[in-house]
Amino acid sequence: MSPRVALLLVAAVVVVGVCGATCNMRVVNTLAHDSVLLCGRTNGGIPGAWYTHLLPPGGVYTYACPQTTPNDSFETYYSIRNDTSCTWDQGCNPSTGTCKSYPWVIGEGLSWQNGLWYGFAAANFDGAGLGFQGNYGSKVVQYGIQMNCSSYGTSAWSGTCGVDSTTNEPYCNPNAPAFNKPDTGVVACGPANNEGTIEVQIFESL
Repeated sequence: MSPRVALLLVAAVVVVGVCGATCNMRVVNTLAHDSVLLCGRTNGGIPGAWYTHLLPPGGVYTYACPQTTPNDSFETYYSIRNDTSCTWDQGCNPSTGTCKSYPWVIGEGLSWQNGLWYGFAAANFDGAGLGFQGNYGSKVVQYGIQMNCSSYGTSAWSGTCGVDSTTNEPYCNPNAPAFNKPDTGVVACGPANNEGTIEVQIFESL
């Protein structure tokens, strides 16, 4: 288990079931021509085993913020452009199943301890930093993700991960790297049992 996943477990950033509050996750694809596949994953299993949703250009997908437990970690992996199937990538070393198709990841969930939502946006750091082995500057990526919420229910918070046009490498702002991969770090969003929306925007980058 990676330190970041362990932190998520401690912070209750794990996702299981459906919460009773009216907290929602809202994902918006602002790309003009390309779809992005959302592949929900639990406990390092097969991407898409939790949920699968193909988000078309200009599409919006909203789902209830799931409730957490102490023992399970759930994340959403964001695919390369126009992928059509959430699958286990073969040929990863170590065998993470995410090294070819998934440049970005978001961890998410309402805490069973205090009702706050905890999450992060990051470049894929699966497999102790193996992550996504493709070129972030290639045409199949060239997009980023931005997450917006109200930190502790008191102030606006925004975290952005995209592709640097000079280096073709991923970046995040703010940045608290996980296994030397860019990562916004874990943020607590509220108020408790947040009756609001955590929004993620997929945007052109590079």
